Amino acid sequence: MKPVITYKKTSKYYILYVMGIRMSIQNPFRFIILGFMEEVNRYVIYILGFKFNISKQKYIKKKKKVKFNFFEKIIGCKNNLIRSEKIFYFMGFKFRKKIPGSVSVYKRYNKRIGKIGAEIVHIMAHNHFTRNFIDMVRKYDTKREHLFIVYQASIDETSAPIVSGKDIVTGNVYTLKLDMNKTKKIIMHGLLRPELYDWLYNHPEYLKITYWSIWSSDFYRFQSPKYNCVKQKVKAIITIWDKDEYLKKFGEKKCFPAYYLNPLAPYAENRRSLVEHDIKKPYIIQINQCATSETLRAIDDLSHFKDENIRIWTPVSYTRLGEKVEAKEIEKYGKKIFGNKFSIFSTYLSPKEYANKLAKNDIIIVNEKNQGGAGNLAYCMYLGCKAFINSKSSTYERFKKTKKIVFDSENIKNMNFNEFIEFSSQQKNHNYENIKEFFSPKYTFDFWEKVFSDKEG
Repeated sequence: MKPVITYKKTSKYYILYVMGIRMSIQNPFRFIILGFMEEVNRYVIYILGFKFNISKQKYIKKKKKVKFNFFEKIIGCKNNLIRSEKIFYFMGFKFRKKIPGSVSVYKRYNKRIGKIGAEIVHIMAHNHFTRNFIDMVRKYDTKREHLFIVYQASIDETSAPIVSGKDIVTGNVYTLKLDMNKTKKIIMHGLLRPELYDWLYNHPEYLKITYWSIWSSDFYRFQSPKYNCVKQKVKAIITIWDKDEYLKKFGEKKCFPAYYLNPLAPYAENRRSLVEHDIKKPYIIQINQCATSETLRAIDDLSHFKDENIRIWTPVSYTRLGEKVEAKEIEKYGKKIFGNKFSIFSTYLSPKEYANKLAKNDIIIVNEKNQGGAGNLAYCMYLGCKAFINSKSSTYERFKKTKKIVFDSENIKNMNFNEFIEFSSQQKNHNYENIKEFFSPKYTFDFWEKVFSDKEG
């Protein structure tokens, strides 16, 4: 379907669509009869010689938008919230047009990319890890040509800092065509959107040179013959936590143990304290890092401490795909057992604000079986927090192998309160000494250098 009314400009003339009819116009004066133009911060609409200036709609927090202006409904267009389709208005009638491969509510992430290439092409979501990673690569790897394709995976990540530069391209990955004469390696930083699987599946020549950096959620979330085919046929995987799970499901694969610099790292050292807990103050306990049914089980495990001097909180800003439990259900169940000692936290915070929030924890419990949020766990342990983790998770196994002091969350229900809170200064310091190097950009880059140079080990 052609747009109801819109235009595009070529070097010699304007192409105008009106009710599906295509017209080539050399004299833009004719726009004043019936036309629609888009400027930086407004729409300009001409109807029978009358000119209407309409400010662009603004996206605001909580996925709400300013309502469309009356004249825009007479003749105009907008994108729906998830930008998967364009909506056109003409004389009160509403028309929709699908946008292939759309991923974002923001225009910069939905524009056509076209044909580009570099020695190493990174495809990554716009989130709080993106800027740190790009800055790290720019600083420590000047001998290779890197190009970063940035897309938006989630509307909830809009608080992450915008990245820009000559080596950064934002747009719709579905429209990306790689110059294979230049491109030697694709590093896919998480397969976080269905469109990424489609893009790789439809371009087997790209899949052959793709290194998949597993983000855990993408390993467990997307399950179908097509998705599994893409996961299995990548050239190599990049992971510290999910190697064993991948090998069990897909067989042998070249694997690089690299990780991302924690966005909380710049705020860690000033918040570290090995001072013993003041017994007059309540113990602050965090349960999990998103809304999950496992939180309800953790509440049950802690129920025999309901009369102790504790405060329990759990983040519910994010929900794992496939989870049926809602934040209200978690809050209702927690307050039923603990009363005002229990609370949920649903606010999206900047890394600095979240670092301050985590620094108040005395104990963190992550009883999910699927690995997730290892960076936040490491940050809490770095600060001296006691960590309980599900012993069946890859996170627990990895921390144990690297000599971190962690505890099995399955044992909480059998502990008395003194056993539960006991964590000496020596144990805190042990974890600090074993974790601090992971907050160093240079140490982090040394792992990625092996990925870039194809040196395992």
